[in-house]
Amino acid sequence: MDYPIDFQKNDFKFYLQVNKHLSNNSIESYITDLTKYIDFLKKKYEVKDLSDITNEMVKKYVQSLKKGGFESSSISRKISAIKAFHKYISNDLGITNVTVNLKKPKKEEKLPIVLSLEEINMMFDTIKTNEPLDLRNRCMLEFLYGSGLRISELLALNTENISLHKKELHVIGKGNKERIVPLSDMAIDAFSKWMSKGKSHIKTKNNNLLFVNKNGEKLTRQGVWKLIKQIAKDAGITKEISPHTLRHSFATHLLNNGFNLRYVQFLLGHKDISTTQIYTHITTDKLRESYLSCHPRAKGGNNDV
Repeated sequence: MDYPIDFQKNDFKFYLQVNKHLSNNSIESYITDLTKYIDFLKKKYEVKDLSDITNEMVKKYVQSLKKGGFESSSISRKISAIKAFHKYISNDLGITNVTVNLKKPKKEEKLPIVLSLEEINMMFDTIKTNEPLDLRNRCMLEFLYGSGLRISELLALNTENISLHKKELHVIGKGNKERIVPLSDMAIDAFSKWMSKGKSHIKTKNNNLLFVNKNGEKLTRQGVWKLIKQIAKDAGITKEISPHTLRHSFATHLLNNGFNLRYVQFLLGHKDISTTQIYTHITTDKLRESYLSCHPRAKGGNNDV
């Protein structure tokens, strides 16, 4: 039986959604990566049937990614998509899985950018709170930094996700897993002002959706990205930041103040604590910096008394 190379793409998308419980954003990334992979096989090897793909072809594709200057994290994601696809067609169609021994590149030890508390306060101080969209922006900042949300989690929030009397937020994270994170008094105050003086003045198409644009429609990831960058720029911050920078800062500031690593893992919704441990490197660096600046014998020199 022939299995045209494009035959399984839509079925694979359904498989990722139902069996792997991946988020819509993750699924779209997988499909995009898979499409580029298949296009490569068509152009370079004129592959027309799924059973014609070889281990050597897959290796050549990965090599092309490395030559193309992709970072190891990006290559790892693309390999995950390819491996998942070949595992799927192996189970579903009985085609030999040619990616069994395909390994991901070693993870680069790249520390995330973190804002200081002073920089965080500068961003909040930059936002004026007299206009509806200013109230929205302040509320979004409070949720991103105060509760450590991912941008996808922020944009998916509905008003019923918030419990004011319990001061907590119900978040749907990766893999549709729910977690509960606390809301600060400042976040609750920002939320209340946004709902009463901000959102109430915008004609929305979905009243349950928490954050909307000026037209009452759902905000996009790109829209929030631009907003955060503009707020940082207005605050005089020169670091290259994104909405995720606020999440990084949330975790780092908690650990700097003695918060338990396991609790940070839970608040961030990390499946594996090794993902959370990157923040311990940041706090260790800060500890070393403080030690070098404060201890009389840290830098050598004449310390006679």
